[in-house]
Amino acid sequence: MGETFKAALPQSGRAAIDSGDFDPVAFFIPQGSTTMGVCASMGENLAGQNLQTVYSRAWRPFVDLCISHNTAGTDGYTGILGMAGSLTGEDHMSVQLQHSDGFVPGSGVTRSLGLRYRHYF
Repeated sequence: MGETFKAALPQSGRAAIDSGDFDPVAFFIPQGSTTMGVCASMGENLAGQNLQTVYSRAWRPFVDLCISHNTAGTDGYTGILGMAGSLTGEDHMSVQLQHSDGFVPGSGVTRSLGLRYRHYF
């Protein structure tokens, strides 16, 4: 542990750390945890192919909704809404909006907009 951090603690805190009665790392890294969840998707699989990454000339929507529970004490969800297809016939473009809250232990609300473009020749 950094001595600068430890020096900023009250004397009782420093004594507890030195004697081994208190483990400050346990607040940040649990001994173990289990995450369970369930997801529902639509438009993700066409003939065994992932529309978000595999070429498709037609524009097709996709949705992914997931909820989770972690034994470290967090519940969360994430949702993805997007479209994928071709602009010129020999390319692939995917646009997606993602929103999640507490999906990973210790995390907050995140929102992202993703744009992926590949040109095939």
